[in-house]
Amino acid sequence: MAFTPLAPLAPLAPLAPAASATALLGQELDRAVRHWQGDHVLRVATPVDPVDPLLWVAAQTAAPAHYWRGRSEAEAWAGVGAATMLDGPSLDDLDRLGDVMASLPPDARLATTVRFDSTAEVGEEWTAFGAVRLVLPRVELRSDGKAATLAVHLMPGESPRVAREALAAVRPARADVSGALPLPYMRRDDPARAEWDRMLRWALGAFATGDLGKVVLARRARFLFEEPVDAAALLRRLEAATPRCYHALVAPGAGPSFLTATPERLLRLDGRTLQTEAVAGTRPRSETDAADDRLRAELLDSEKDRREHAFVRDAIVGALAPLSTRVEADGEAAALTLARGRHLRTGIQATLAEGVGVADVLRALHPTPAVGGTPAAAALDAIDRQEPFDRGLYAGPIGWIGRAAADLLAEADVVTPVPLHPFRHRSRRRRHRGGRPRCRHPLRTRRRPLAVAVLRRGHRGGVRPGLRVGRDRAQDRRFRARPWPDPRTRLTRCRRVSLRLRQVARLGPRGVGRPM
Repeated sequence: MAFTPLAPLAPLAPLAPAASATALLGQELDRAVRHWQGDHVLRVATPVDPVDPLLWVAAQTAAPAHYWRGRSEAEAWAGVGAATMLDGPSLDDLDRLGDVMASLPPDARLATTVRFDSTAEVGEEWTAFGAVRLVLPRVELRSDGKAATLAVHLMPGESPRVAREALAAVRPARADVSGALPLPYMRRDDPARAEWDRMLRWALGAFATGDLGKVVLARRARFLFEEPVDAAALLRRLEAATPRCYHALVAPGAGPSFLTATPERLLRLDGRTLQTEAVAGTRPRSETDAADDRLRAELLDSEKDRREHAFVRDAIVGALAPLSTRVEADGEAAALTLARGRHLRTGIQATLAEGVGVADVLRALHPTPAVGGTPAAAALDAIDRQEPFDRGLYAGPIGWIGRAAADLLAEADVVTPVPLHPFRHRSRRRRHRGGRPRCRHPLRTRRRPLAVAVLRRGHRGGVRPGLRVGRDRAQDRRFRARPWPDPRTRLTRCRRVSLRLRQVARLGPRGVGRPM
């Protein structure tokens, strides 16, 4: 169906109170529906005072909720509710995307999430997210740091009453989400260290025989909390710790939420012009300028890292070549410097051929060797056989797709809060075989615990896997993944564990996430 554009509305002065903005948007909606034939998606927007989309989406109760912030940190948007939702089993189902796009207004965006491997068995924590999902939010807030726009969408044939009810449910943005986060009292790694070492030995053997050129294996860490974790507050902490990165939040309902921080862009599409990048090869940052310069030179001169980077660059260029009239890559890989890490980066630009859309590009690029490996089929098979968990949205494309533009991130460190069953506590004085009273952890209570799963790639081939919680490697070692202490030694270790957790809490924003 063809979209018939409405006559442009007169510009409005920004409004401070959110209630006034939604009321005025409702009035604009009433005027717009008088000329609406109901044969296309109606989008009505009005300017509002600049507001942080993360604070806004954190205050809303409608589901699903989406939040996305670009690498520039200025551009951000959020949406709540669903005017329409497209669910598919795989990227092949995106063939019908063109029909949907034809009925969308030029400024509309579909929040997009794609599983890393749509053929893998879906884990329980990922069932609510779908395999390939595109959502047109009912109400959307978009901001570039200087101005903001509030918009509402109405599907063909829908009653305007649906949009009015959605606007009436919009709440003012929260004042802040930077409060203290609860402390974890337990960490569980999957796989355990012995199994992780076995996986690395297997990968080295596959490299030696030539079966694989590269494979990206991941670990999952679960942190248990005595109180629920505020996903928006955790993401705000990640934003502070990982500047110059993409950030996203997906909350499909009242259950688990997904949030991510990554420096890697899968694609940026503007008309027929495509921008992407190869990001592979990593070194950490240092506290001193001299040591930091040495690490940078080491990365640029590393034959191993440049070979790993070439796998990603060549795979992307090769995938785009059949879809494009022009593909160009930067001559030399440059250092992408971030707050806690440095990567090799090569920019890649392409002009898509006529008839090639974002769905074709997604199918060709995902997964890149930066998140899977090479050869692609053998690497995906190895990941499926070796990793004892479902990656879900981890390392899958996330972002937004519009009629003539798209922006999707490529790789993610993911934190997924998952409600667990409450603990069943035993009697206070129950004794074990050693005859000593069982010592409960001081943070353990009868309240409903929460697990936060953190998925990440093994650092530099698996040398330092796990979550970085300290400012340096010494602090990492003090909180290294380990099994929960045996009950016979738990009495003497409870106090030390509590002190470690307090140390982590005092680290502030730098204590969350891995070095980017």
